[in-house]
Amino acid sequence: MELHDRRQLPVARDLAWIALNDPGILRGCIPGCESIERIDDTTWTIVVGVASGPLVGRWTGRITMTDVMAPTSYTLNFDGLGSAAGHTEGKATVTLQAHGPIHTLLTYDLTARVGAESAHLDTPQAEAAAHKLVDECLARLTAAIAPHVATYPPIAADGEVAAALATDAALRDTPATPGLLARWWPWIVAALILIVVLLWGSHAS
Repeated sequence: MELHDRRQLPVARDLAWIALNDPGILRGCIPGCESIERIDDTTWTIVVGVASGPLVGRWTGRITMTDVMAPTSYTLNFDGLGSAAGHTEGKATVTLQAHGPIHTLLTYDLTARVGAESAHLDTPQAEAAAHKLVDECLARLTAAIAPHVATYPPIAADGEVAAALATDAALRDTPATPGLLARWWPWIVAALILIVVLLWGSHAS
């Protein structure tokens, strides 16, 4: 299975990176996310439960980040085990490109294999479900970091993130710190991609 897409985020790239250092925001952006735990500096586990029409199940995944070039690109290697989709493994390349001072273009290219059903995943219904999930996730992200254009209620942020959101103009002129940027922002995309793959596989099962 292959999945390629790009989405526009209505926020400056540095602001998005800083805001998503908050695990509460991260969990709030991912539909059905139950937990996210760090194994080491580059490896995390995520547990997701989803009940959306015919897509019902609970999945556990492991995500490892490599080839990090903060704040522009990275590679995500993942594997997961789902209640319906079976074993899932794959790789995704993610890039973030600044479009002016207040917009960011997010692009991802994914290849994945989902159990024995990998040859039957390319269906219009599965693609529609995947894009719907992407839209919901990014709507929640927008609510967290750009409430003036949000369609979801704001997600609570801790003091550090709230301060960053309150000083948007200053952030645009401040160089980002690679160590800080690499900690949390990639996982919103990683988790989103993993959920899409697992739901796709469940739909095909």
